[in-house]
Amino acid sequence: MVHALEEAHRVLCDGGILADLRPDRWQGRGSAEAGLPLIYCTTDREAGVIGYVGKTEARLRSYVAADEAVNSVRRRGLFASTAVETFPFADFFVSLEVLEAHAAAHWRTSFIDDATRARIQVSVDEDPSREIVVVEPVRLNVMRKR
Repeated sequence: MVHALEEAHRVLCDGGILADLRPDRWQGRGSAEAGLPLIYCTTDREAGVIGYVGKTEARLRSYVAADEAVNSVRRRGLFASTAVETFPFADFFVSLEVLEAHAAAHWRTSFIDDATRARIQVSVDEDPSREIVVVEPVRLNVMRKR
């Protein structure tokens, strides 16, 4: 990623803006699930965390490497931070089957463990009007070329 940031620096005009948008793994530090996407089963009346979307060790290491790359180009003076925002990004699913199909097609480095899958199914079986919502913390770093 350092090379990509160096290339961005090379092609941007002086004062140009770079937006770095990616999952924020630093929210809620201190637990094994810190920063992982939360899974809710919800209706208009209630919301409850059912579990988490797990990430492979390789994927978690890539998040750390990306943070290190951004910090490296900042330390070297290539970019200066102008803003940092974090926000929740939500995906909505009408059934466990739709969630699993989406995960298989798009989340190759993510997984839902069997216990979480079972809790989702019980929750939806209890109230078929519940939606499955996956909420992932996202960080936007806005940086200006120096």
